[in-house]
Formats: sequence, structure tokens, C-alpha cells
Amino acid sequence: MASSQAPFPAVGLADLVDALEFVSASEHDENQAWLCRATGRILFVSDSLDPEEDLPEDPEVAGYLAIPHRRYLDLGKPLAISFVDAELPEHATQVRDFFRRRGAYGHFKQILQSAGVLTEWYDYEARATRDAIRRWCDDVGVKIAEDQLRG
Repeated sequence: MASSQAPFPAVGLADLVDALEFVSASEHDENQAWLCRATGRILFVSDSLDPEEDLPEDPEVAGYLAIPHRRYLDLGKPLAISFVDAELPEHATQVRDFFRRRGAYGHFKQILQSAGVLTEWYDYEARATRDAIRRWCDDVGVKIAEDQLRG
């Protein structure tokens, strides 16, 4: 017996990463991105953008999935601390202290720059982001079109 729901179209990993970055660019959830189950298209929603199409009144009922903010995928403070623990353990206490106050990422990146590992951080963060998106996709049943991977 065939399923009444069509299979989820494959979505490009790069497109999903771009959507995550868009959502995460706003600290207070002003930006949203929604993945349409039927088409695999991503709809970007923000007060500062004119939408290409309108989001349904109840997107989840209409078959859309909200793209999560990076903080919900442990791509913020936990990731930064993990990197420092592995690459700069001598700065671990200092970096943890940074993250107790505002402006943490600026101070964090200054430490990375002065230690000469800023490029390594960006590579680490990009890998972790792709891995987190893959896990999220597995959790919600989204098929990834890996051939569209950038980076």
C-alpha cells in the first residue's frame, strides 16, 4: 500500500546551511526560513524582506518545517568552547569567562587571531555546521542532495 504523503524531495546541503545562517543572523528570531515538504524549496521570511511568496497562516499544518537557529543545534558557545578545549587549552578558562558576558565572540576571535588559529576555527565551525544540519535532517526526515555541497 502506497503512503499518502509524497516523499520529501532532496534539498541541497548548501541551501540548508544558507537558510540556517539566515535564521541565525538575527538574535531575536526576526529572520525565519521554512522548508516546504512538497517542493523542497526554502522560503525566507523577515520584516526587512519582501517575500517571494507568502507563508501560510499555519506553516507546520501546511507542510513546512522551520529551519532551526544555530543555538538550537549547539553551534554557539558549546562549539566555541569545544574548539578552545581541543586547540587552545591554555585559554579555556579565559574563553569560558568571555561567554559569561556580552561581546564574547569578539573577544573569542581576538584570542584565535592572536594564536594564529582563526582560519582553523572557521573550518571547524563550517564542518560542525554541516554535521549539525545533517543530524537535523535525519531527525526530521529530510533527504540531503549531497552533490550540491559547497565547502
